[in-house]
Amino acid sequence: MKNILKVFLILIFGIQHAAGQNLNLRDSLTGKPISFANIVSNDGKLVGLSDINGIVNKAKLLKSLKEENDILTIQHLSYENYKVSSIHLKNINTLRMNKRQNVLPEVIATPEKNKTYDYTALTGYYRCYQLEDSIAKYYKDGIVEFYLPRNGKNIKRIILNNRSFHNNELIAAQKVRKCMVNINGTVIPYLEKGTALDELGNQYTSKEYKGERLIIKSDSVIGVTRIDSLTGLININIDLIAPQKEETHSLFNYTSRITNINISENYLSGDISSISKSDLESRKEYRKLFFKHKKDKAETAIDIISELYIVDKKYVTKEEYNERKKATNQSSYSSLFTNEYWNDLTMHNISQLSEPIKLLLGNKLIKE
Repeated sequence: MKNILKVFLILIFGIQHAAGQNLNLRDSLTGKPISFANIVSNDGKLVGLSDINGIVNKAKLLKSLKEENDILTIQHLSYENYKVSSIHLKNINTLRMNKRQNVLPEVIATPEKNKTYDYTALTGYYRCYQLEDSIAKYYKDGIVEFYLPRNGKNIKRIILNNRSFHNNELIAAQKVRKCMVNINGTVIPYLEKGTALDELGNQYTSKEYKGERLIIKSDSVIGVTRIDSLTGLININIDLIAPQKEETHSLFNYTSRITNINISENYLSGDISSISKSDLESRKEYRKLFFKHKKDKAETAIDIISELYIVDKKYVTKEEYNERKKATNQSSYSSLFTNEYWNDLTMHNISQLSEPIKLLLGNKLIKE
């Protein structure tokens, strides 16, 4: 077991492909890898994804582009968006990204002295969108509050505001059968009581390695937990499909191949052993699957990206929660945001949506 694990560590932290074929994404200050960053082309296509070690297959990425000189946007939960031309990308092997200023004064909170509270209340902005064969099909965002009980497991949720968009043209073109399955992965998020680590189960183990905690399944490293020495944030990255290349499911003449379920979470805590969901700062989930009916000639590639950013944290009693729930019937938005909350993202240091997707809102993507 020890020798097998050593081999996997070499593979994980070594050079995985021929020189010049890879792009390495690194933190501009610490030099640490940036896991699970998305790369979006100028036409809104998701053309690349960094692996657990911050490595992108550059040759594959460049080959997928329609234009010789495309402007690419690199996005990550913890970093500012980075724009780079494909021509420039050909000549570099390492790209360094600047950390998003994500430690907000609003979320650094402690209970009032001598106050008895029943819930930790987290206010967050969420957004999620879905591409099918690289064409945007659904988009959803909004403001939501989560109430984590001090005693108990059931997290309550209050939706303060939300909006949804869909691609009517694409949906109409896909209505080819009387009975068909439509996948819409853009949902308002729920929170589980535990962290992403808590949800893994006993088939996963962990091992300390060079100041990081490696997450291991079947002798393969499938995730990593890092502590940012500058901000104190704990970052968890997990590939839930690994070490398999894919999961296949079949039902009612439909087959789905899931190739990616990548989870990233940031926590406002300096101690890995004591983090809890009340310390959550941000969360991202990326899913990629290929869906096909037995009569279809080709699979449909589906990409679903979901993000959640916590912007406020406070402690409330059961009575205060009940009053808040009643108040949402009269006021549909949080006092932290205006009615047009999508224009308030910069003031809360939330990463901007990529420009190609943003331009589709109200055009190809019609508001419901």
